[in-house]
Amino acid sequence: MEEAPSLLSKCQNLILHAGVSQWDLPGIAYMLRSSQCLEKLDILLTGDRHLKLELDEGSEEYFNFDEEDFLWTRKGCFLKHLKRVEIAGLEAHSFGLKYLLALIEFILGNALALEKMTVKVDQCRQDRQECLQADVPSELLGVSQNILNYRRASRNAEVIII
Repeated sequence: MEEAPSLLSKCQNLILHAGVSQWDLPGIAYMLRSSQCLEKLDILLTGDRHLKLELDEGSEEYFNFDEEDFLWTRKGCFLKHLKRVEIAGLEAHSFGLKYLLALIEFILGNALALEKMTVKVDQCRQDRQECLQADVPSELLGVSQNILNYRRASRNAEVIII
């Protein structure tokens, strides 16, 4: 049976309002794979403040995977047109930080035409009332250094963390 073309197959600009957790990564990977003409990607992180998910025993195995292996085994030429990425809402203490970093590393390592990736840090903590504590800037510095050291498929890719 021939697969119908995705509604996203001609999408050039995509805005995702999502968390990036173990539960979200398969859907995000599917959307990226389905958006073969994608030039601009905005990810507005919703955070994990209200995350509560319970799975029955049979479903847990579908979400028990290594995030890097999951992304890298699904690579292909679906990021060949991606030029700009903006990620807003990064939090140092986020539950999904390791998944977000895996996604960032994957995009940088596979987006051949990438010109600019901007990562905007969320200055306030999860409760939105308590802003940066003393330990958060050092954690953010470590996260920033990791991101800046990721391999880039595009020689022209500029990474800005603000």
